[in-house]
Amino acid sequence: MFTNTIPAARERWVVGLDVHARSISASALDLLTGELINARLAADPATALRFVTGLGADSAVAYEAGPTGFGLARALDQAAIRCVVAAPSKIARAPGDRVKTDKRDATLLARRLAAGDLTAVRVPSPTEEAARDLTRAHEDARADLMSARHRASKLLLRHGIVYSGGAPGAGTITPGWPAPTSTSPPPKTPSRTPTNKSCCSRSARGTSPPRSPTWPPTASSPTSSTPWAACAASPCSPRCSWP
Repeated sequence: MFTNTIPAARERWVVGLDVHARSISASALDLLTGELINARLAADPATALRFVTGLGADSAVAYEAGPTGFGLARALDQAAIRCVVAAPSKIARAPGDRVKTDKRDATLLARRLAAGDLTAVRVPSPTEEAARDLTRAHEDARADLMSARHRASKLLLRHGIVYSGGAPGAGTITPGWPAPTSTSPPPKTPSRTPTNKSCCSRSARGTSPPRSPTWPPTASSPTSSTPWAACAASPCSPRCSWP
């Protein structure tokens, strides 16, 4: 991520904001008189903007980059107020300073902004931020699907059922028995208990919908001779494959 060190503040007021999902803790430091104003604001960019403009002089604002995004920085930038989104890992703290509160964090941001000791993070454009969200959502979905497939396949494997059907990477769990050999034991019939059905149902909800039109098996399907055939008559869920 691109970062850069900012110069010392030249404005009269420096404002540190500790931004959370439901509230904003603000500390405004007057570099001319040394006056420090603390306030607790609603988690709304318009409220923070009114607080900063109400100081009555030119101001600079700093807050830490976090999950709240960059909407506040864009709102301050549109109002021609200099805003620094600081990298949290690069904020200098005293070695013995272990007390961490919203008020102290906001005051620390204001003082670091006045001294020019903050490292700024580049604020992305709305298009760039939307592309980031899409990429992260896609990766999260892939990780969730892989985790769900592993949970379901290992649940079946613990009961002696080996996955052997479907195309590689299809994303569905289609139970099938391995080809019989002279040394392979006959497949075990898993016990159909409420606990097992509940576990399989929860695992199946995380996988993608089945793509094969022949699933679930019917009385005339090739899999009707396996213990899975009973699931077609009374499945525990539309996407469950536990007998």
